[in-house]
Amino acid sequence: MEQHEGYGPARELPEDVVAEVLGRLQAPRSLAVARSVCKSWRAVVDSRRLLRADLLPLSLAGVLVEFHFNMLDLPTATDLFFTRSSPAAATTTAAVSGDLTYAPGPGFHDVVGHCNGLLLLDGADCVVANPATRQWARLPKQPPPRCVDVHDVDSYERWPDYYESPYLAFDPAASPHYEVVLVPAVIGSLEDTAPEPEAEWPPALHETHVFSSATGRWEERSFVREGDRAGTMAYMRQDSDFFHDMHNAVYWRGALYVHGQMNFFYKMSLANGTYRVIQPPAGVVTPDAMIHQQLYLGKSKHGVSCAAVDGGFRLRVWTLDESAPDPAAASHDHHVDEWVLKHQIDLLRHMLPSPVQDDDNEFLTFLGFHPFQDIVFFNSSLRRGLAYDFNSSV
Repeated sequence: MEQHEGYGPARELPEDVVAEVLGRLQAPRSLAVARSVCKSWRAVVDSRRLLRADLLPLSLAGVLVEFHFNMLDLPTATDLFFTRSSPAAATTTAAVSGDLTYAPGPGFHDVVGHCNGLLLLDGADCVVANPATRQWARLPKQPPPRCVDVHDVDSYERWPDYYESPYLAFDPAASPHYEVVLVPAVIGSLEDTAPEPEAEWPPALHETHVFSSATGRWEERSFVREGDRAGTMAYMRQDSDFFHDMHNAVYWRGALYVHGQMNFFYKMSLANGTYRVIQPPAGVVTPDAMIHQQLYLGKSKHGVSCAAVDGGFRLRVWTLDESAPDPAAASHDHHVDEWVLKHQIDLLRHMLPSPVQDDDNEFLTFLGFHPFQDIVFFNSSLRRGLAYDFNSSV
């Protein structure tokens, strides 16, 4: 992110003095604001761990929603920041906006990812932006997949259906730096054009690139798969809508959880270079099934969570339990991933007023989880926003 180095006498103060002064700020919010003033102050706060993330106020300012071209009869895609109208929210509403025109490069930037307050934008340039501070950073050009030899033209012909999508990993409580991880997918028609259509997918060794804001460049990284594969390349190619639908990722406790093809999930541990396949929750269908089902991977107050909306109105919410003992293992130290069903509800009966219940054009789109409360957000037929509180709704 672009930041100034600081000005005036404060720039000449010894680091110990700056740390003493900043340490006297009693309100965590004030210290967080001071941390964003300049790079030197941020370094002092981070190196001495002056800012305790557990003391920061947990509040949600609003919801950022991106509307695409054909949804609202708009000439271009539009990002809007929605918040409740209240005096307390007035300052935040003025500071945070869906207007991303400050990002560099010609044309509109499509929001392709988000993580803990940062947005990943894709357009003429790939950009990471902070809508609260209006700071941005342009990423270097995305390198080609490592399975492709840039000096060998025939290499592109051998891998015509291989593509890597960028996913953002950022935890401000752990580090001021972020990473962008490239995750592969196989695309194309149902015809087997790849050299080995029956090859396992994802591969046992995933070789890719990761961008680090600490170094400012893409670096080669390898991830070794732990456990079983999800399927074959030919099987994954059946997910023909993969690049038309939004597939989210969640960064949680140093690991990146990605919603992959055919509704499998991947957990990538960035620290130790391993990853594994996570099966979808029971009842989740594959994208080629003749059933309309929305599937959303996100982070709730309970951690990594998954929501499914069937037929537009039946909602189920699971949380991922990675501590469940493996019944097939002799040792209790071995665990398996288990999706625990937390909520199941008929949204049509609980959320929509009776005048529109018979409207065949009425539908709900899942927007996301509230990070601190048992609340989920929807939009209703692109006309209004809705929030459902599992603790207070009947």
